[in-house]
Amino acid sequence: MIYKVTERNRMQERRENKIILGTSLAPFNIEKQMKAVKTWIDNGFQVISCNIKEEIEILREMFSDIPVEFVEIKRNAEKNLPYIQDILEEASDRTENVCGFINSDIFLSDMPSGMYGYIEHEAKNSIIIIHRNEINQLEDIKNLDWKLHFDGIDMFFLDKALVNGFFDDGFYVQSVWDLCILIKCKMLGITMKELVNPIAFHQRHTIKWDFEKSELLVKKFMEKYFYQQKHPYKKALDLYYSILYADCQQICFCGDMKVHCLFVLDRKSDITVESIYQQDYPNIEVGYYRKEEYKTDIVFYIKGELIFSKVFCKAVVYIFQQFHCTSLDIGRFFISNKNGRYSYNELDRNISMIQKINETCSVFIHTVRKNGVSNKKHGILYYPLVYEKLNLIDGSVSKLLHIRGNVYIMPAGIRAREWYHNNSNHINFKIVGYLDNNIQSSDITEMQIEPVDIISNKKEDVVVIIASKYYYDEIEEQLGRIINKDKILNAGLMLEVGINGILYFDIDKYNKKWKHAGETVRKPLRGDNRILNVGLSPKQS
Repeated sequence: MIYKVTERNRMQERRENKIILGTSLAPFNIEKQMKAVKTWIDNGFQVISCNIKEEIEILREMFSDIPVEFVEIKRNAEKNLPYIQDILEEASDRTENVCGFINSDIFLSDMPSGMYGYIEHEAKNSIIIIHRNEINQLEDIKNLDWKLHFDGIDMFFLDKALVNGFFDDGFYVQSVWDLCILIKCKMLGITMKELVNPIAFHQRHTIKWDFEKSELLVKKFMEKYFYQQKHPYKKALDLYYSILYADCQQICFCGDMKVHCLFVLDRKSDITVESIYQQDYPNIEVGYYRKEEYKTDIVFYIKGELIFSKVFCKAVVYIFQQFHCTSLDIGRFFISNKNGRYSYNELDRNISMIQKINETCSVFIHTVRKNGVSNKKHGILYYPLVYEKLNLIDGSVSKLLHIRGNVYIMPAGIRAREWYHNNSNHINFKIVGYLDNNIQSSDITEMQIEPVDIISNKKEDVVVIIASKYYYDEIEEQLGRIINKDKILNAGLMLEVGINGILYFDIDKYNKKWKHAGETVRKPLRGDNRILNVGLSPKQS
């Protein structure tokens, strides 16, 4: 078993003041949900499930050996799904201080001692959001074989004092509530926090939520609060990523672990030094050393000019300790200036794209643990803890595309429909349809779904935009056997879409920039390395 009940968990189960997690269990996929719920309870949370009466009769029997309180809902949305606000109200009625929401198929890893109390403390007058990590099987967790699901929220905690009237905006379970919840928090002046500890995991499966119905909910939300008539979904998406970067404070539990870290920079960068200096630790010691013999626990090898999250070191130390690894490669995210404010951009929405850029251009932060672990264990992680600023104007890493010909989008999934809805009114070319290997898809689309081989007879006049979260490489390989690769575009690389063209991130340009930097920047000699020394004594805040 990956998950185990610790003595701390047993003590917490006897506590009167508990955090109540609300959810809505489904009357199918029972076994997976049972395993998931057990991990919540093992971590000390009390669980309620809000359902209609008929579902409760089925679920109560199946969960007879698991302490879940079933609550019959007074109203429901379509498919008998409860509203997020109603779940929060039921949870808040049963707790003294903190309640929360979690999707029913989320697994929690075993939290270390002190983390439960840390969440209680940080949730005061605040919301704490948590992104899930995608896995194929539960064994992937301990093997560090997971990918962050960055463009969604699957779990959050909330001070019960904030629940009344908080999110009564028509969003229900399985709708795109997570796109608008931070916008509502920003409007209400609620302190927003993002817990970056990797504790929430999800076994990957086909996305099943209804995009068109979710888009309608977002439209009503944006019209209600912003009088936003044009392109409300795209506006909400831009707001979400802007708020997530600029207004959502990252927090990380690290316990009482005390380590010494060494940052080795490959070039002079005041911006990099300053962001490391501003890490969320007491007693930060900054200096320049000519030798690497200085006693240390973790060494970070840095490429280029970067901005570090204030909890970067704390998060890395936590992962080293909790997952018993000896080395990590940490991928960078990208931010850019939009309307005078730095924000995440389109590249960050798809972790597969972040992975592709970091791997192709070899720009990882290589991190080595020097002491404490005998068995070698390596992990590659992509977390929004370190960023590179991209200049999108000077053309150093981008190009402006002008598309001509018959343009298709592939596949005919949620990502493709979302891209079409967000951009179809901003382009000067016509999209003639979707391509998909399954033209019998039951999803309703506004355009015809065609088989892929339809482009074989007009390959010289065809452009295909791939809009897929997980399967870009497979689709590109399939299309590459039919049309030239320069006719295949990745929606995840389209930084801006407008009538004057598409601003497209050019991986080749970006890669050449790094190769050029490697040739022109003098490689430091041993004893001449620029080393920033940071002594860490993490505090529990």
